Formats: sequence, C-alpha cells, structure tokens
Amino acid sequence: MTLARPRFPFALKLGLVAVTLAVVPPATLGVALIGVNERAVQEGSRELQLAVVGDIAGWLTEMKADAHRALSSVRRALVEGEISDDERLRLAQHLLESTPTLDHVVIHEPSGEVIDVLLQEASRVPVAEPLPAALHGVGAALRVGPPRADGRVRVALPIEVGGRVTGHVSSALSLRSVEGRLDALARVHFAGRQAVRVVDTERRLLVGGDATGEPVASPLFAGLDATTHRAGAAPSRLYVEDGTPMVGAWAAVEGTPWAVGVQQPEAVVYASLIEMRRLVVLATAGAMVVALVFALVLARRLTRPIAELATFARQLSAHRFEGRVELNRDDELGMLADAMNTAVVDLRAHEARLRDELAIRVDLGRYLPGELVEQIVSRESDLRLGGARCEVTVLFADVCGFTPLSEHLPPEEIVTALNELFTLMTEIVFRHRGTVDKFIGDCVMAIWGAPTPQEDHAARALRAAVEMRAAVQARQERWRALVGMDLALSIGINSGEAVVGNVGSENRMAYTAIGDVVNVAARLQGRALPMQILASAETRRQAGAAGFDFEDLGDNRVKGRRKAVKTFTVDLPKIEPRRTSEVQPLPRIDPR
Repeated sequence: MTLARPRFPFALKLGLVAVTLAVVPPATLGVALIGVNERAVQEGSRELQLAVVGDIAGWLTEMKADAHRALSSVRRALVEGEISDDERLRLAQHLLESTPTLDHVVIHEPSGEVIDVLLQEASRVPVAEPLPAALHGVGAALRVGPPRADGRVRVALPIEVGGRVTGHVSSALSLRSVEGRLDALARVHFAGRQAVRVVDTERRLLVGGDATGEPVASPLFAGLDATTHRAGAAPSRLYVEDGTPMVGAWAAVEGTPWAVGVQQPEAVVYASLIEMRRLVVLATAGAMVVALVFALVLARRLTRPIAELATFARQLSAHRFEGRVELNRDDELGMLADAMNTAVVDLRAHEARLRDELAIRVDLGRYLPGELVEQIVSRESDLRLGGARCEVTVLFADVCGFTPLSEHLPPEEIVTALNELFTLMTEIVFRHRGTVDKFIGDCVMAIWGAPTPQEDHAARALRAAVEMRAAVQARQERWRALVGMDLALSIGINSGEAVVGNVGSENRMAYTAIGDVVNVAARLQGRALPMQILASAETRRQAGAAGFDFEDLGDNRVKGRRKAVKTFTVDLPKIEPRRTSEVQPLPRIDPR
C-alpha cells in the first residue's frame, strides 16, 4: 500500500525549527548590536563634529578678540592728549608692530575717508579703501564687515573724544591662519579639507574649499541667516548634497556674523555600522544555510525510519503479521520498532484467540440463545445451575402426523426434512427476537422474554406463530418433494411466570424454562388442530391491541391441570404468507 505524502512534512517542520533557532537569536542579537552601534556612531559623530566646530569657533573668537585689543590700543594711542601728533603716530605704530594679529591699521575720518595707514614692517597691503557706512557707529564693540574681494574681513572701532566720533580705526583680518588649523583637523578627523567651512550670515564662504567670498548653496547651512544667527551649535543632521547623503552640523561664532560648519558623507560616518550590518547579514545567511543542511540531514535520518514504521503499521492494520521492522537504532525510534515487533506477536495471538472465541460463539449459539451467549462470553453470566423468575411467553410448534411417517421413510430423509423445517422455524423465531429452547422430536419449543426481558413478548410470540404457519403452508410443494405429503403445524402459546435458567447436572445442563406456563403451552399445542394456533387468555391479555384476531373457544380442560384454561384461536387476516424465496437464512459467523 502506497503511503500518502504528508501535507506538512516532518523535514519541513524540523527545517523551520532549526532555521528559527539558528537565525532568530543571532539576528535578534545582531539587530540589537546594530542599534547600539548606530546610537554610538551617531553620538560619536555628533560629539566629534561639535568638538571641531567649537574648536574653530573658539579660534575665530580669539582672533576677533586679539583684533579688538590691537585696534583698541591703537585707538588709545591716537587720542593721547599730552603728546604731539607725530608722537601719537609713532606710539600707534609701535603698538601695531607688537600685535601679530593685525598687519596694518587704517585711520579714517568720521565720514570714513582714509587719513593714514599704519603697516607692519615688510607688509604689503592693497590700497586702503574708505570705511563702509555699515562699520560706522558709536560704541566699544568691534564691528565686523563682509569679506572683501581678497577674502579678508573688515573690522573697525570708532574714535570718540568727548562723546563725539572724531574718526575710525579699521583693519582687515586674514583667516589664512585658520586655514592651517582647518587642514590639520580635516586630515586627522575627516580626511579632507572640504569637511570644515566658515561662512558669514549671507552664507559667503570665508574659509574652506575655494574661499572666494561667494555664497555657497550647501544644505549644511540651511536656515542660517542674520535673524537666526545665534551663538551656539546646531544639532547634527542628515541631508543630501550633490546626490550624496551627508551628515553635518554648524555653530555660530559669538560676536561675529560667522558660522563654522562640519560635514562628512554618511557612508564615511556610518562605515562601521554598514560593515556590521553586512557581517550580521552574512552571519545570519550562513547560520540559515548551516541550519537547513543540518535539518535536512537530521530529518532524513528521522523520516526514513518513521516511513518504515508507518508502512509496517499499515501492514498490521491489514492483519498481515508475518513481517517485522528492523531498525538498528539506540534511540526512541528503535524502542518503538521493538515495541511494534512485540505487538505483532501479541496481535497474532490475540487474533487467534478471537477466532477461537468466534468459533465458540457460533458453537454455543447452536445450543443457547444469542443473548445468553453474549452474556457468557462477556462474563456477565455464567453456566452455573439455577434460574430466575421472569414473565415469559412459551410457544410449542409440532408437525402433525410426522411420527407415523417416519415408519415409512429412511432416517436420512427424515433428518433432512426436519433440519430444513427446524431451520425455517428457527429463522422465524430469531427474526422476532425469540429464543429456541429445544427441539423435541418434530416439535420446537421457543420462549420470549428471556434471557433478555421484553415488554411485548406475548405479541412477538403470536406474530412468530402466524408467520410459521404461513411459511410452512407456502412450502407445501417442497414438503411433498421431501416426504411425499403436505405438512401442517399445531401451535400452542401461553404466557406467565416461569423460572428460566440452567437446568440439569454439573456435567450436563440445558438452558430452559420451567413452570406451569410451559406445561399449559405444551397442552394447548397438543389440543390444536393442524394449522391451528391456540393461545391462552393470559397471552391474549398481554398481547393487548396488537392487531390479532382472537376467536374465543371457551374453557378447555388440559391434561394434568384441574382448572380449565380459557382458549382462543389466533389469526392475522391481513398477513400474506411469505414465499419460499422471502425466507431469510440465518446470519452466518465466519469462525476465522
């Protein structure tokens, strides 16, 4: 027998379990580590960028402070009242030369026009220009202007005497010194100078890259203008520049219109994270492949013996006990194979016992009622002598004139005819759930209501009697062929209380009914005419409205009984005799 393919094979289940166990834990751990690494990388990148931005911003702030101090010194020298103008200029020149931050100072009139220029020794400065109006004003704060064409940034302080502006001093700061610092930071931390830039509030590039003073369109400084310019750092963020994902941050330089920005490609910032993701994916894929291979090998080792056991189990279900399953294994499957082999021996023995028991049932059924056989086999009853009182209906059916006939026929023909007649009558008794008590020569004794109680036992006995008479009448041609004459039955039926059980000796016993009800039924059968059914008044009463036609014959004296028995004939006008072909044979039980 071909085994059906399972819809959810064990190999697939084992593979899924193995893959789950091999992939889920490392994948979960990998995702968790990636998350931790991502946060660490983000935090480290942010701190690095803010540190660089803060360093450059501090450097620029210090440069501005140095310029402020230098211009303040020159301004004080120019307003010194106790010395001559030449001495003032010489003092201012001396102060300028002692300040490395500025390489020149321009002295302006209140209107901004140039009065004089003080130079560091060996310095070459382009022709001084008038001071823009944006740098005019009153106050001690250093004013910072936009970058010039040469990339320098104009700074200026007013000269005040008696609360009145009498002129200005200015200079142009060169951010070249910052570029060197930017180069060093870029090489160490960002592998490129383009990473660090200095712009003003108009986003004009002052330092970094091609510092031409022209506005830059980098998204790094998105949102930076004169109104949003505040001291402090902006948070690190992601953006796209020239099609490349970038990570950057910027910070405003306190007291100046400048901002310092740092940016890096996202692939560079998250290089370790990307590598970790790649390793996690490779490790997960490798674990999955190894788990699948292991699961397939293990499943093959498991499913092959399971298939053999399943085939062997189907053989057992088909009652084929000649085979054995051989599994040379030391695990549970091997134990199961040994158990199934042992079960084969037990099943074979059990089946042999069942066959014997069926044979016993069949044999006992030839002598005892079927219900009693079942009770004996199931140990609900035993074969001890004794009986119990119960309400029964007893039927006697005798073949009229059969005894004289036996004088003229060979015994073999008599036995053949009796066997066929008794078979017919037994089938009818069984069909109406009665019990064949015994065969007495050419007479049959049957009872209803025992061993299984029946509320309608009287009606069942009457219907069986009418059907017996009709069946014998329908087979007259057969009887004439067997014994050379027609057969007729005389039937007597009585109902009442009897003792039903095993009667006899310890060595030989019979299941029968004992009591007056049996004797009366036998006497009624003896008084019945051929093809006549006589029933007692008790049987008529217990049958009730069962659809029978009763004809009262009055009281009849029966042999051995003082009291007369009220007797009735029984008929069923509407019943039609069964044809020979309609008589159903007894069910046969194969003893095998």
